[in-house]
Amino acid sequence: MRLDDRLLATVLDALPQWSAAPGLPTAAVLAPVVQRAAGDHLVFTVRPDDLPHHPGQVSFPGGRRQGAEDPVGCALRETEEEIGVPRRAVAPLGGLPARFASSGFRVEVCVGRLAADAPFVADPREVARIFEIPVAHLLVGSNWSLRPTPGSRTGRVTPHLPWQDTWVWGLTGLMTVALLQRIDPGFALPVDHLPAADH
Repeated sequence: MRLDDRLLATVLDALPQWSAAPGLPTAAVLAPVVQRAAGDHLVFTVRPDDLPHHPGQVSFPGGRRQGAEDPVGCALRETEEEIGVPRRAVAPLGGLPARFASSGFRVEVCVGRLAADAPFVADPREVARIFEIPVAHLLVGSNWSLRPTPGSRTGRVTPHLPWQDTWVWGLTGLMTVALLQRIDPGFALPVDHLPAADH
């Protein structure tokens, strides 16, 4: 499946800006789309087990705001630092609703197209592994399920998707499902509800 970037840009939100909420720590991530021979894929990372926040979890490249950078600049800088893809190899397409991480950050979400020949070089201090999932596979609702978030004391559930030897879930699962719903408005999980977006 090959996405039409011009069409995708029309169904995404505008590129995000930081929230005016005072005192709230802010971060940004990039949901990277890349073309392969079998179609478009979404790129994910696995965080090392020794990180203080979200160890061992699947995520999109991203991190905490630095200085006066905007969310797109933050997401692109973090992408370059974490997986080695230079800014010039990313075409930002739009945004998705911000989310609140369990670590207390408000996370802005950018969606971008990576150049097909963009190099992947993981920084081992922040990324244990880089992997890709075909968009066509992600768009099969029956591949997903709603499950309790591991370690949650509130019984919160999030979308979960198994892929090879890992799971996409939690905040990254919510972001991924939000993107899939923009790509295909008919996309739905095999349940009667989905946790609401954090605004």
